[in-house]
Amino acid sequence: MIHNDPESARTKEVHDIYATLLAEYAGIQRDFKKPEEYVCFLYCRLELDRIQADIEDWLRAQFEELGKAFDSIPNPNQLFSDNALKRYYQYFKNS
Repeated sequence: MIHNDPESARTKEVHDIYATLLAEYAGIQRDFKKPEEYVCFLYCRLELDRIQADIEDWLRAQFEELGKAFDSIPNPNQLFSDNALKRYYQYFKNS
């Protein structure tokens, strides 16, 4: 799936912005190059493309809403799902 990604540059942008926000919110630097980790960014990209969301807005919403609710940061596998979509809309509802 990763090798056949028609939007691989945009998927990499999702990864890179997530890494930047991870450093900003938690002071953590990690590389998510293993396929089982990186595919999460592809799924995330598909989700935000589906609703035409801005990458940084989508990712920042995940960090903000999980931080408020659980005092935690999102793992890559939490960046796409019905709950991620709810966090995105909740973030803008509260803004």
